[in-house]
Amino acid sequence: MRLAFSIFADARQDVVSLLLNVTMCIVNVTISLEHYCLAQAPTQNAGANTLKETPDESSLQRLIDEYAGFMDRFAAMQQSYRRIESVFQDTEKDFSLLQAESLKQQFSAAMTASAAMALASGDPLQNPFVRDNGPRLPRTQSGVPSETPAINTALSTLDAVNVELIMRTEQVRQLSAAQQAIVRKRAEAVQDLQKLQQDYVDWNAKWPSYFRSFWRFTDAECIRTDSENEIILAKLKVAPENNLPAKIAKSLLELRLDRKDDALVSINQALNQNTSLDAIAYSVRALIHIKKGGNSKANQDLQQAIKRAPNDHFVWWFRARFAVQRKDFGTAKKALMKLESQQDFEIAARRLLALLCTTGKERTAREVATGLDHATVASDLTGTEDWYSELVMAIAIHAAGNTKEAMSKAVHAKLLAQEKNIELCEKVITAIETQEKVSWDYSR
Repeated sequence: MRLAFSIFADARQDVVSLLLNVTMCIVNVTISLEHYCLAQAPTQNAGANTLKETPDESSLQRLIDEYAGFMDRFAAMQQSYRRIESVFQDTEKDFSLLQAESLKQQFSAAMTASAAMALASGDPLQNPFVRDNGPRLPRTQSGVPSETPAINTALSTLDAVNVELIMRTEQVRQLSAAQQAIVRKRAEAVQDLQKLQQDYVDWNAKWPSYFRSFWRFTDAECIRTDSENEIILAKLKVAPENNLPAKIAKSLLELRLDRKDDALVSINQALNQNTSLDAIAYSVRALIHIKKGGNSKANQDLQQAIKRAPNDHFVWWFRARFAVQRKDFGTAKKALMKLESQQDFEIAARRLLALLCTTGKERTAREVATGLDHATVASDLTGTEDWYSELVMAIAIHAAGNTKEAMSKAVHAKLLAQEKNIELCEKVITAIETQEKVSWDYSR
């Protein structure tokens, strides 16, 4: 009996052990299946967050149309100037015959202003109204165009001409009706010139802001899918010829899609326009040359950009990208730190800084902590539904040693990602699973 009971007890223990093992297997399979389902979900829900994260086709078209209208204003100013100039020319002979030297001296000031605004030589930096295909805007260190000294002199001269006061002077009242008509015609032309001057100053101040609007379509961080970029590129290709910001954006997207030769052609068309965007165009061409292996040409173009706009935020961004391509990560970090508090670049700068600090060959605990801080701030700014911020957070958290949380972020990033970006997430997931350091491709 005791022997039978012992055998029964042993058998029961074996069964219990077997059941426990089976239960653990089921739990492990369930966890693995859950991770598998999460990882595979993007293939079933591709495109679910496209409208939220990607500038859509219609918004780009609206921007292109708005810029076309803005350039129409410039063409209208050119026509207005030519009309004013013709008034001065048509009345010159009769006006010169007036026996009113003081009056003629006052109006000659307006003529001086007119000449300064449209020099016979057609100097592009001093002649905003003679070109039909776009603005000629002076370069400044800040990247924002301003009037040249000749224009400034002309504007102050125009302000000094009080047309209404001139028309009420005794000299004008003593003239014949025909002569007064000549004076009035000239006076009205001066008034029109004064208004045109202010219109141009306002127009000139707004022009640089358009590149900031087109910048959001350039995929500066290389995080959109190829199909999304193809849609945007198609729109940029049919933008009007005088849309300089669109040309630069087009070149950047062509480079993003690895069409280096096309990108070079596009940026060459945008260069040497003598505008505040020349510095940005040189920066773009430097990046194209470095990716084509032309180090000498790349260096020359980057120096041209820095010379024209050493403090421009866009130039600082390209200086960082340029340094990253050359694996000069120290210089890249210094450039990015110039941008971490700038509205247009804070998220991008912090995400790249996070990657540089957490994937470097000789990273330190301090650098990893700094990288994690940058990744956290970027994530706070974008929210947790941004696949790239989630991926950067996963990399930074993994570098800090928290495998479980890193895996959770990486899997979530893959859920949000699309096309080739899914493969990028999978590589990070594999590195976390195998407890290896993430190897980041900075040439992407």
